[in-house]
Amino acid sequence: LLEAFAEDKDIHASVAAQVFNVPEAEVTDNQRRMAKTVNFGVLYGMSGSGLAVRLKIRKAEADQFIDAYFARYPKVLEYQQKLLKKAHETGVVETLLGRRRMLNKDAISPESRYQGRGQAEREAINYEIQGSAADLIKRAMLAVSRQLAARKMQTRMLLPVHDELVFESPPEEVAAVAKLARDEMTSALKLDVPLKVDVAAGPNWLDVE
Repeated sequence: LLEAFAEDKDIHASVAAQVFNVPEAEVTDNQRRMAKTVNFGVLYGMSGSGLAVRLKIRKAEADQFIDAYFARYPKVLEYQQKLLKKAHETGVVETLLGRRRMLNKDAISPESRYQGRGQAEREAINYEIQGSAADLIKRAMLAVSRQLAARKMQTRMLLPVHDELVFESPPEEVAAVAKLARDEMTSALKLDVPLKVDVAAGPNWLDVE
């Protein structure tokens, strides 16, 4: 996974190629769609039942797909079980920047596998990943806000939407704000994978989505 990100590959097509054991160029749209759902869902603790519902497939097929995923990327499961072990022992999960959440540690099994995960286990896994993503965007917002004020720009940062930032900017500031946002967002946290930022501008939000 780290190699795929470092080489700027289509991560969903790359995972599909590995799981289905086909050349990346031969990955079908449906295979990529399944891999994308697994990439986002299983990392957050989604069960086979949840995957089956989202992909509209039988649970047995969903379980088989998740098995193949973890067989190819065993360190993902190892990471999740390590996180659950710590949560079970301490009742606490943390983001990369140390923001903490208390959990019912008795509801968490350190040996849990995806099929039998309960709500507390899914919350533990979800919090560390999505909470860290939230930390990242908040840090970027602070950095961008400071830069806008220091440069006395008219641009306003309106709101975050998950991993996006929405700005209202006069036309003459768009290029400078695009560079500023990209620079600050890609350097908000030092990670083992590069952070990428896409920028779009238009007369309203709908036109750039």
